[in-house]
Amino acid sequence: MCRATDHDQDETFPVRRLLFWGAKDRAAELKAFDCLLYTLLRLQGSQTGPWRTQCVSHRAAPPVDPSTRGLASRIAMDEERHTGVRGKEVHAVTGSPFSDRSALVLRESDQVMMGDTRMADLVTKAGGYKAHVGLHLEGSHVQVGDFNVGISRAVLRPGEIFTGVVLDVGYAPLTSWTHGRAILEDFQEMLSEAVEASGGRLQAVPEKESDSSLQGTGRHALQLVRLMRLLAA
Repeated sequence: MCRATDHDQDETFPVRRLLFWGAKDRAAELKAFDCLLYTLLRLQGSQTGPWRTQCVSHRAAPPVDPSTRGLASRIAMDEERHTGVRGKEVHAVTGSPFSDRSALVLRESDQVMMGDTRMADLVTKAGGYKAHVGLHLEGSHVQVGDFNVGISRAVLRPGEIFTGVVLDVGYAPLTSWTHGRAILEDFQEMLSEAVEASGGRLQAVPEKESDSSLQGTGRHALQLVRLMRLLAA
């Protein structure tokens, strides 16, 4: 059975920050994406591969008699009870920043649980949850010195609604948000100046004081959930 942990403190996960540029229209979004990518490459960055991240909100389906469900569904129900998500709305987060891991975030409490890639799939799909809305990020990974950046176009589904450009910025030498915040803010300011001609500025996804109890993958999963909520509002 896949394993979930409440307070993931991944000491190898670099400090990361999510930056968002809102699109006025499709043409402006394309211009901003191209401008930001050009800026990263001009800083001697190199594209190393694709970047894909998904954050999907799932709502619990009506209760079903366990005796009518298959083995996979019964296993999923056991996993739901184990993680404490049974009957609650959950956000499943997977993709490039997390490698072979996945996250579940409870909507009502922002509690984050990390596990292997099977956890989110098992609990949400086999467990009878129904996808409500999802944020899909797809683009390129760019290495700029010690910075690793996922630059993506943000799409809300269903509806295929393009909402802007997202930069997922990590600084590899540091894993502590306390020590890495100033460095990421300086990097954000530099990129903001580059994209001003497109009619906007990069904004950081809002954080809360309670986030200080999280580090690594758990903190970043919560940032992605907040971005989805912001764009879907």
